[in-house]
Amino acid sequence: QDNPRIRQQVLDDVGQYYCFPYIRGSKYLGGMSGPILRGDLVQEAGFAVMPETIEDWERLLRNLKSMGVEYPVTAQNLKQLEALFLPAYSTRAGMCLDQDGKVRCGYETKNYRMFLVQMQKWRQEGLLDPFLFTNEKRAVTQNMLRGYSAVTYGSVGETLETYLGAVRDAPDGTYPAG
Repeated sequence: QDNPRIRQQVLDDVGQYYCFPYIRGSKYLGGMSGPILRGDLVQEAGFAVMPETIEDWERLLRNLKSMGVEYPVTAQNLKQLEALFLPAYSTRAGMCLDQDGKVRCGYETKNYRMFLVQMQKWRQEGLLDPFLFTNEKRAVTQNMLRGYSAVTYGSVGETLETYLGAVRDAPDGTYPAG
């Protein structure tokens, strides 16, 4: 009742609620998933802030690799890899607006091809988990918790909470070794 516009959207034609919305009080609370980084490893690699450009990401991943992080980036599928790095190429995988304001399929853009070339380069250099497209959630979790990887994509409520819970439940407050 405090939000008449939202109330109207959740009532059917006879005035019955047909759903209960999840209302975020701010546009800043809209993010539910995104990059998840092992802060301890990222700081050790010399980064105090989230990488912004693809060059920053590459420098971070190479630093992580040189520190002994086996596969700096791990994920479960191409969609997660796209979600991590496509924004740096100013494109989307599906339909998107190009630089001229025209609707295009992101897969057809030059920027998407540049993304694929970069990912292939990183894969050849060992910066991407070689099992990236066949990983199950458990494998990604173990890679992150054991320090085999330091970057993945996931949701706040499931992925990140799993990682934080594992640390919280560890007897000495560190990431579990096994």
